[in-house]
Amino acid sequence: MEIISNGKKIVILVTGGTILCSYDASKHESIPNVPVGDISDFVRLRRGDYGVAVKEFSNMPSPHLSLELGEKLLKEASGILAQEDTAGLVVVQGTDTLEEIAYLFHLVLDTEKPVVFTGSMKSRDELYSDYRGNIDGAIKIIESGKAAGRGVMVYLNQEIHSATYVSKDNTNNIAAFKSPQFGPIGVLYDNEVAFLGRTEEEAHFNPVKLDNNVQLIRVTYSTNELLLRSCINGRVPGIVIEGLGAGNVPPSLIPAIKDAISAEIPVVLTSRCHTGHVVETYGYEGGGAELRKLGVINGGNLGGIKARIRLIVLLGMQSGIDYVKENF
Repeated sequence: MEIISNGKKIVILVTGGTILCSYDASKHESIPNVPVGDISDFVRLRRGDYGVAVKEFSNMPSPHLSLELGEKLLKEASGILAQEDTAGLVVVQGTDTLEEIAYLFHLVLDTEKPVVFTGSMKSRDELYSDYRGNIDGAIKIIESGKAAGRGVMVYLNQEIHSATYVSKDNTNNIAAFKSPQFGPIGVLYDNEVAFLGRTEEEAHFNPVKLDNNVQLIRVTYSTNELLLRSCINGRVPGIVIEGLGAGNVPPSLIPAIKDAISAEIPVVLTSRCHTGHVVETYGYEGGGAELRKLGVINGGNLGGIKARIRLIVLLGMQSGIDYVKENF
């Protein structure tokens, strides 16, 4: 780990991603061939109130980051934050799985020190390259002295988002990250950090083990029970169903849902809508009210992706299905 200057430090923990890619215009390809040391070279030139330490965890695209690696990254981050001279942590990673790993950190890391995830939507040689601004902005958030106790945050394109509600909503635009439910919790403008609000405090969990076999199934028009049956036969530890509208499913799924619950597989219901809460209103077969009576767990206002991470963490507590229900 290279420390750029002395005193209290901000640690940049690097996992890789587009931020460490160069762009080959002749092939229209972003190539992961930039060393982590390039980030050290960049931050060495900036001046701030804290020293900056750059540490390489890995250099890989975010789809390559397994849950096992996520656990190791959490352990690494916890050790860094436990150091007295650490003022805060910036995690740099690819954007494809950033929202999920950031939320995993949000649920597990119990710290008042600021933790900011960032990355880039463009490699360094592309038009509108955003990597320098995103790294510098993430550092400025910690330097501002305003970010402590706000949970894990995500920063890209001048906006600060809560890890709970942020999602990647565009494939390629630098403004890809949004929080449709609540909007950003802060912004950076003219080198100033301004927080607009604060999300509710959440409990933190200390799971014994995380199981990657928790599955997410998205309900579509006329969905059949093939995927649910596969989950039951494969004895998965948990299932998240991303339902229709306020939290409804076709009647064709009901027999498999009943069998999953009978097999003591927790089934969590979310909505495929981008905003809103699962509302157990409809009393018809497959409606939210009927699903509640069957024992399906209400996923609240979490989308399916975040609900899966939460279910993985809660099952990792090894405290039973009632504990899972109480903490959703």
